[in-house]
Parts: sequence; C-alpha cells; structure tokens
Amino acid sequence: MSRDIDRMKLPRWYDENTLAMLVVNPNSVFLYWELAFGQIKTLQERLLVLKLYELSSELGYESENPRLVKSVELPPLTNDWYFHDLKSACRYRAEMGWENGHRFYSFIKSNIVDLPPASPSTTTALPTRWQPVDITTPKTTTSTTTTTTTYDEQPVMATVQELIDSMSFYMGIKKDDSPERR
Repeated sequence: MSRDIDRMKLPRWYDENTLAMLVVNPNSVFLYWELAFGQIKTLQERLLVLKLYELSSELGYESENPRLVKSVELPPLTNDWYFHDLKSACRYRAEMGWENGHRFYSFIKSNIVDLPPASPSTTTALPTRWQPVDITTPKTTTSTTTTTTTYDEQPVMATVQELIDSMSFYMGIKKDDSPERR
C-alpha cells in the first residue's frame, strides 16, 4: 500500500475555481488562481480583470463599500499576479471578473488578508511589572501533631556558595587550590 502512495503524484489541475491571496511583505501581496474547465470555456472570449480592494480595518467586518485600490487587465494564460506599493497595516481582498462597459461582473473572490505594519510597534500593550523575589529559604519544623514552615533569614547567596563548594568536591577541585585562597 505504501509503495502505491509513494508513486502517486499530485494533480497539476483540480478543476476548481480558486483565488488565493498571500501576504509577501508589509507592502505587497501575491495572488494565484485556478479556474475550472467549464469556467474557462465560458470566459474564453472575455478579457479577465483582477481588482484589489481595501477593506475596513475592523476585524470580522466586511465593508459594504470597499475602496478600489488597483485594477489590472490580465494577459491570456496568466495564473498569478503580484500587487506592490500597498498601504501597510490594512486589510485587502481581490476579485476576478470581466468588465462590460463600465460595469464589473465578479465571478470569484479571494480570501481577506491583513498586511502587517511596516515597522515594529513603539508602544507596549501592558506596562512592565516586576515581581518581588523572596531571598529567604524555608525552614520546616515537624512536631508530633503539626508541621510548621517558617522562614530563616539565611540569604540565598549562602546557599549558592554551599552548592558551589559541593560541586567543587565532585569536580575534583580542592578548596586549597582555589584562586581566591592563594
């Protein structure tokens, strides 16, 4: 079974109407499309037009009157297109269709993309809050009825020094050989 899957190839054509838009950078988008065979036959004598619209910046809201940004008549046998020099931090959608006089007949729409801002944000969303650190170590006392935890005032540095001293023993470093004690 796995040998059959390894020999299979992806089809070059899916016979579907698809128009997809991808963000290239903060000022450019890339569109690619595939048209079903029946759609190609229907549009054979028409000049295809690709239009790019800027949408409202509100998320989840598709503007009823999007602003036309660019329009291009597509050369025959084209299946992708770039749009450059767009405004960053805006939402865009493309439509493909044909024009008859001054009227545009759209037959397919792309997905909506949000272009990123041209530069990193200079404002922070939340103020920086530092958490206090407790530098005391807990001391647990157990009696026959209860367990009590109190905090000894021994600083953490003493505990770190104990750790370093024990590590030097395991690493074969004698206390007398340390550079500080010479």
